[in-house]
Formats: sequence, structure tokens, C-alpha cells
Amino acid sequence: MSIKPIERAASATPQSVARKVRGLSDRAIAWLFVAPTILLLLAINIFPLIWTVRLSFTNFRVNRPNREADFVGLRNYERILTDDDIWVTMQATAHFLFWTIVLQVLIGFTLAYLINKKFRGSICGPRSSCCR
Repeated sequence: MSIKPIERAASATPQSVARKVRGLSDRAIAWLFVAPTILLLLAINIFPLIWTVRLSFTNFRVNRPNREADFVGLRNYERILTDDDIWVTMQATAHFLFWTIVLQVLIGFTLAYLINKKFRGSICGPRSSCCR
């Protein structure tokens, strides 16, 4: 009788590792599977966010990457918030955001309604069990 692949893998696992794995709870095993995803999300999303906030307090210029970035505190925020043109730009962004969300919600609900609606010629009839 041949040995199944799972049994071959189990017998190839060193005893010390097998004892450690057998002792893990379901919660610990779940964290082992979820941890790489969490670390990847932190690396891709959270680190750049923190780095950007840090750079916002300096005089860093992208077109001069070799120049030393000095700490300027809240001066960048003060300069932006006292600029008259920024409020026009913020208003245009808010309009775009509002109308984009309204349009996406309307399209989404319309498509959901049409997909869910029973119409003439559909396979599922009033006495059919496929749409229940």
C-alpha cells in the first residue's frame, strides 16, 4: 500500500517542529495566516502616510532630492491655509467628490435593482425554485 502525500509530508516534518505546530491554538494559526497580509498593508499604506506627514514639517523639495531637508514646523500649513486660491481649489474638489459619490451610488443601486428584478423572458418563473 502506498503512503499518501499528506502522511509523507507529516513524517518528513521534524519532531520538534511538529510538536510546536500541534500545540498552536486555532487563533494562533489564524494569526500566522493573517500576519503577512497585515505587514504588507502596513508597508504599503501606513509607512508612506507617516513618511508624508513627517516630510510635511520640512522644506523637502522633490526636484532637489540631495539637498538637506530642514525642519520648518507648521510654516507649510500656515502658507497653504492663508492662500486665497486654495479655498477655490478645495471647493472644486468638494463638488467633484460630492457628485462622484452621488453618481456612483445611483448607478450602483440602479444596477442592483435591475439585476434583482424579475422580467419577462427570465428563466426563473413564479413557481420555479431557482430564484428563491
